[in-house]
Order: sequence, then structure tokens, then C-alpha cells
Amino acid sequence: MPDKEFKVNEYIALRLEGGKTNIYLKGELFQHCKSLLQNIPTKRIISIDGVVSIDEITEKLVRKIAYTQKIKIIPPELEFWGHCSSLQAWVEHNYNTNLIHSSLGFPLLKGLVDIGDPLAKKVFKGELIKRFRQGNENVVLFLLNAHYLDNLDLNPEEHSLISMKCLSLIENLISDYKKRRYQFFDDFLEEIERLVPYLNQSDANYCFRSTGLNLIGNIITFILDIDDYYYKISYEDFLDTKTIKDNFGEYIEKSLINIISLNDSKKNEVIAHLGLFKHLNEDTIENLLNFHEFYDTFKNYLSNVDPSYFNSSKVMKKYAAILKQFLKKKISKILSEGSIKELFMIWDEQLFKDFTTKEIFSLLKDRKLKLLENYLKVLHYLFSKGLCSTSKVL
Repeated sequence: MPDKEFKVNEYIALRLEGGKTNIYLKGELFQHCKSLLQNIPTKRIISIDGVVSIDEITEKLVRKIAYTQKIKIIPPELEFWGHCSSLQAWVEHNYNTNLIHSSLGFPLLKGLVDIGDPLAKKVFKGELIKRFRQGNENVVLFLLNAHYLDNLDLNPEEHSLISMKCLSLIENLISDYKKRRYQFFDDFLEEIERLVPYLNQSDANYCFRSTGLNLIGNIITFILDIDDYYYKISYEDFLDTKTIKDNFGEYIEKSLINIISLNDSKKNEVIAHLGLFKHLNEDTIENLLNFHEFYDTFKNYLSNVDPSYFNSSKVMKKYAAILKQFLKKKISKILSEGSIKELFMIWDEQLFKDFTTKEIFSLLKDRKLKLLENYLKVLHYLFSKGLCSTSKVL
């Protein structure tokens, strides 16, 4: 039996159990209440130092407590009745989430939606949009992290509002990083990745465009400033979610093409490390292989993949096929049009390394060679490397 019990409405009850205040929804334990703030009359919420919600009051109070280092311990029973009073006011004001902390208000409101409270269903979306309009960053991040916006039917104006706020948060994250380096860069990338899916097309275009926010370009620059970044950053699938790829793949690909076209091997290595090659289609990769720095990075990237993962990965096999197709075209062109110097390059760079003998002779037969001498030089190379025998030629 609880020490004390208070029924707020037909769905919510509070119980004082073992010195803790617990919330019950339809008789099922929901969660226990955290420390109680001083009860503040509803009419004064919007007039306390310009704040509009308990969340902002909490932030101000936490700063004050940190400054004065004075923390008052509230007796359990007094705290219980304080929570009862707060939730009673919350219910009487139609679940206005400004009146209780968002970390309690929204989980509680969502719980009421899930058990069929009609009022909670009616106000849930409106409360979310309201808090985005108010713009408290901590509240917005809390709502996004908890996925409360998922599967909501948003009209264009609401989507635009949420997108604008998320873009502002991304800009703030980048600005903050420029001022002070994050201790854990993976956390920074995770925050960015959490915000991107909520952008609309216009804001996403600005976010990824090189003349706009240049998100990927900035991130690559940040990473290159980190010593031994390869060992300190474990992210290997950045922006690799179906939602992001389906909605913003075109913008991401354009951004990557602009960066790769700079022919900067270091930047290409970061792109590979973050797994961003997945945003390039097959034709784009084949065209970019003409940039020698990208070609080297792409080839090394494939050669360093763990064999067990390579053999089980459709993506890696696709990459390998693209590289081989590119090499086939390159070798064929050299055999038919190239100089003797370019022919030597074929074996100096070991371009035949991953080809079978059958594939090599297929290349030779399918092309009209410029000189018989070229053909003989290729055969000499194959024999010297033990790649074919007289019986195979004949």
C-alpha cells in the first residue's frame, strides 16, 4: 500500500511509495518524479524574467544553484503534494506543457495518447509545434531525440517551421565547433545526423550547397584538424539512413562531387572514412575515377576492407565491379590508342592484377591494336608474371 495517493483525473494518479513520488497511468507505473521546483502560479509563468515555460525557469534555477551552491532538501511528503499540485494545474490547463518540465510533460502526454486519452490526442501535436515556435534549443533537441515528430501529419507551414529550427541548430553546432572543439567528435556528427532528416528541400539544398552552409565541406575540414582522426572517429556510415538518402541524396552527391573534384587526397580519405561513397551513383563514381587522387583513394579503400566483410557486402562488390569496369575501359583505350610508354604503365601500375587470364585476353581480342608490337609486349608481360602459358595463348 502506498503511503499517500492522489488521483489527478481518471487517467493519472500519484503515489508516495518508499519516500518517492511515482506517477501511474491507468493503474500502471509510469515513472517516478524527479526533484521538485518551487510551485509557481500559472499566471506568472510568462512574466518571470521573460521566460515562457518551466524548462526555462529550471535552466535559470540550475544556474542560480550552481552559482550559490545552495540546495534545499524538500521532505518527501511535501514534495509529493507539490507534484500533485503541479500535475493538477497541468491537467486543469489542458495539458499545457509550459507548466511542467518537458522531460516529464511530453513522455506523460505521449503515454496518455497511447492509453486513449482523447484530450491528450487532441493537444499532442499542437503542444509539439508550440514548443518549436518558442524555440528553446534544449526542448527542441529533447523532442527530436525522443522521436516525437515521427509519423506526425505535418502541414507545409509546420514542416517549414521545424525545418527552419533544425537548420538553425545545425548552424549553431557548426559555429560552436569553430569556437571550441568538441571532446568527442562522434557526438557532434550524431547531433548533425539527428537534425538533417527534418529539413525540407529548400533548407537541405542550402545546408549541403558549397555556396551555402557547406555542411560536408565544413565537417571534412574539422576532421582534418584532428590528429590521428582515423583512430579517434569511429563513424563509418555518416548520413547513411534511408530517409536521408531518399530525400537528400541528390544534394549530398553534388556536395561530394565538388569536394572530390578538388583532387585533394586528404579530403578523399575522410570521405572514405565516413562511408560517404554510398551517396555516389555508379556513373558518378566511374567519372570521378578519372581524378587520380580519387582513383588512388578508392582503390586503397577497397583493398583495405576486411575480406570477410567484403565478401558479404553487396555494396563492396558493386564498388569492385565499378573499379574493374573503369580499368577495362582504361586498358582497352591504351591498347588501342596509347603509346609504348602508356603500355608500360599498365604493368607498372599492376592494372591487370585483379583480372583473370580470360578477362585479359578478352580485352586483347576485342580491340584492334595499334601495333603488333603492343600485343607482343603485353604477352611478354603476362608470361613473365606467370599469368598465362603457351597452351592458353594457343
